[in-house]
Amino acid sequence: MQQRQEQSGIRDYLGVEGHSRVLREMRKDLALHEFRLSSLENVMNGMSVAAIVYDLFGDVLQVNRRMEDLAKQLDVEPYELTALDFMRELTGLSAARCRRMFREIVLEHGRFSLPVRAENSERVFLLTIQPLYHRESGHDVEAGAAHPFALQGILCELVDVTEMRAHYGIKDRLIERFLFQMRHDLQAVMAASSLLTHREIKDEQRARTETLIDRRVSHILSMFARMHRYIGKDLEAGTSEVYPVDPCSAVTEAVEALADVLQQHKVSVEVERPPFANLVLAEPGGMLAWVIRVALVLLIDDAVEHSTIHVGIEHRGAQMFIRCRNRGFGLPDERMQAYLFGELPVDSKSYKDMREAILRIREWGGDVQAHAQVGEGMQIDLML
Repeated sequence: MQQRQEQSGIRDYLGVEGHSRVLREMRKDLALHEFRLSSLENVMNGMSVAAIVYDLFGDVLQVNRRMEDLAKQLDVEPYELTALDFMRELTGLSAARCRRMFREIVLEHGRFSLPVRAENSERVFLLTIQPLYHRESGHDVEAGAAHPFALQGILCELVDVTEMRAHYGIKDRLIERFLFQMRHDLQAVMAASSLLTHREIKDEQRARTETLIDRRVSHILSMFARMHRYIGKDLEAGTSEVYPVDPCSAVTEAVEALADVLQQHKVSVEVERPPFANLVLAEPGGMLAWVIRVALVLLIDDAVEHSTIHVGIEHRGAQMFIRCRNRGFGLPDERMQAYLFGELPVDSKSYKDMREAILRIREWGGDVQAHAQVGEGMQIDLML
């Protein structure tokens, strides 16, 4: 008994038992840190935004999976580039300007949003750069009193702003169309006003001219009211709210998207458009182009080889018609009506998509007509 106590005392004195306890605590701490690191990596990889974290010297600390995929599209090597090189590669800015911005981020905790040159991608991106700092230093950073070593790193994110830019483009085209129409109406008002100054004008002609001026002025005021309503709308992706869109641009976008399908079926498309087409009400974000594309796919599948699908855009009263017709095999018209407008179950994806497109157009306040004849082909009219 006395011998065991002496041996235990010797082991404690030599630190053998204490060393084992320290190792166990270190293993626990390491396991906890590994778990936190793994959780952080999962969070980074789960982000929908492409992100890179750099240290204060501009070296890479972490690249998430979205950034790795996007870097391949943009033809950049994020692991091989420092923060400065990454900024220069994506934005095209000079090295001196990038260094000034990097210095401001580190020393003054600045934030920047820069447009990205993405020649190898159809998407539009914005590069945001901001400092990462300890949570305890947040108040000092906001007060401007934090020192550079309060930072934990620098976060670079690539934000996809394609839809946002497209929405602003819709408003730009609406303003251009409004200015064109207003200029046309004002020219008519000025011409009519100068006509009224002639003394020899007859009373009947004067009355018609005054009516024309009143109608043009009323039209301008009505356009102002509609513009104010539509320009004030926030266009969000996935919204079901309608907005004036250009039908000619939608037709062009739909035809270009089907270039490979047309080549595969050995079919061409011919588009007839007026010199000036009114805007139509539809969901923003390319939904009208999708509807037209769905209608064209239905006609392409039915068309005979080496034939031409005709797409015509024309005014009829207050509505705009987009007529699509092919030369194809066709089917009985009763079957066509049942497939598109009836309750008959359909397995074809083309007919299912067309049913969905018809519902969309009717939600926008328009309608769809379709006709078919065996041996002749099909015709689909979109009324907006």
